[in-house]
Amino acid sequence: MDKNRLTILLVSSGGSGTKSLSVDYKYIKITVGIVIGFILLSCISFAFSFNFYNKASAYAGEKKEALNLLVNQANLLNVMSSDKMVLQSRLVEIEEKLLDMQDLLDKKGINKELSIGGEYIPDDKLSLSYMDFMEKDIDDLFQIMKSTPFGKPIKASVNSGFGHRKDPFTKKYAFHSGLDFDATMRQPVVATADGVVDHSGWYKSYGKTIIIKHNNGYETLYGHLNSLKVKKGQKVTTGELIVSAGSTGRSTGPHLHYEIIRNGKKVNPREYLTFKQSMGILSKRDDSNSISQTGKDFMKGDIITLIGEGCLFEGNITSPASTRLDGTIKGNIDSKGTLIVGQSGVISGEVKAIEISVHGRVEGNIESEKLIIKKGGVVSGDVHSKSFIIEDGGIYNGKCLMESSSFNGEASAVSSTYEIESQNS
Repeated sequence: MDKNRLTILLVSSGGSGTKSLSVDYKYIKITVGIVIGFILLSCISFAFSFNFYNKASAYAGEKKEALNLLVNQANLLNVMSSDKMVLQSRLVEIEEKLLDMQDLLDKKGINKELSIGGEYIPDDKLSLSYMDFMEKDIDDLFQIMKSTPFGKPIKASVNSGFGHRKDPFTKKYAFHSGLDFDATMRQPVVATADGVVDHSGWYKSYGKTIIIKHNNGYETLYGHLNSLKVKKGQKVTTGELIVSAGSTGRSTGPHLHYEIIRNGKKVNPREYLTFKQSMGILSKRDDSNSISQTGKDFMKGDIITLIGEGCLFEGNITSPASTRLDGTIKGNIDSKGTLIVGQSGVISGEVKAIEISVHGRVEGNIESEKLIIKKGGVVSGDVHSKSFIIEDGGIYNGKCLMESSSFNGEASAVSSTYEIESQNS
């Protein structure tokens, strides 16, 4: 038998004979080699394919993540672009309001351009909340400017002032309750603030007269007129033509008699003619608007508002009159009159005043003739006062140094413990 060949005998089950199949070994080796090679090639191919699949999957995930990031960035840019457009629109609105304020000053006969200044705030730092805050302040000031009668009612000079003067008829000294403007016959006269006509017609020795009621307790009177352009009950606006100058009533010749009445009391109109004086008036609050929130106990006159709500002042304050503080003050306060700390007011320094009403918070020592801590008010410093009242809901933490030998017993409620020391005067 040939050793280089593989012989296979095939025997049938019926015994009919045998058959043989002879294959050369080299062909078997070739076949086995081919099979093994195919298996190895398949394994290598599978490995490459699996690795490629993993890389493709990872790439697809990264691509999807990058796509999502791009979508988010695009959405953010859209939002920022939208916010920027809204901010730009709001800035345009504010600019238009400032122009309206400038126009209002022109109508009042005040030649003053609104000054521009303040902290530099880049566009990317602006926010809608800041714009709301700024626009509210402008709106509030604009409303006050429209309803407060400052400026000139006529383009003319003053020839007779407010106060005591020689009467042109009796030649004796008498009180003159307004200003006389040297006008020509039928010269136009305008309203100095928005309001409603309360009187239109003959009025005592003023002759033909217009009286206009404004907000905040103001009235204006225009006397010795030639013709009346408005009727009682009619609404008028700042700068609107209402009358023409004349010489009716107790008058020596053509002129305009102009009065300003505030809460029933005649005041000097000259203080309302210029921009600087009028801004000083606008910085004051009348007691009728302040009593409801500040305490009738102390109010005898005007309150000068030094620090408004939301404002921060760092430094000491000395006030010659009654003072209201609604902002945050990091410093000492010395008021020669009444001091009112509003609900939003915070004082972190020493406080000295004749009378003090605390609705907010005082964190320093207090020296006063009379101190009242209102509901919601908090005082955490030491107190030296002749009279000390803590209303229900007021909070006091500190030492109280009285000038009498014992506490005066005026406190209706005490929300926290405090120590009282006595000092005989």
